[in-house]
Amino acid sequence: MATVANILTLANISSYLCVDDLEIKRWLKGGDRTQKNLPQLIYMVRKNVQWQYDQDPAESTLQQSANYLYSLCNKYVFEATQISGLGGGGTVISPTTSIGIASPLRITSTDFASATAWNDSRIVSTWNLQVFWNDTQRFLDPATEWTRTSTGITIDIPGFDSTTSTYTFYIFISI
Repeated sequence: MATVANILTLANISSYLCVDDLEIKRWLKGGDRTQKNLPQLIYMVRKNVQWQYDQDPAESTLQQSANYLYSLCNKYVFEATQISGLGGGGTVISPTTSIGIASPLRITSTDFASATAWNDSRIVSTWNLQVFWNDTQRFLDPATEWTRTSTGITIDIPGFDSTTSTYTFYIFISI
């Protein structure tokens, strides 16, 4: 897992890479500009994480917020790592198989099979999952707030009931 300090460094570089990427796509006029606000989003989240890190580097949700920031920089992390010197060299190994899932997966209360269980056979064999609760703007702790099941995940937050309110979650998958 990347440290908060390293994620902040990578995010700072990634925001510039993202702007550059979008400018090239604008110049080519045929490129995908669906993420045109991504540089601003990276900047705002980075400033918030930096402020919290400066206030209290041991704050309990800081790593989860930093992980969200890292996920925003996903496309630019490799290049940012090389620019920053945090990579230390090595070999990039491309995966030979794809699991066929577009991550993140957006799920809402209507997608739940019961009050707390969400089932999707596509995620059963994946290695790493992170669950982001959009309503609280944070990643859930896998040890106490959600559990993997043989068919998906269960939200273990006391009092959580997907049938009583509308909730939105994002499931991030990494292999």
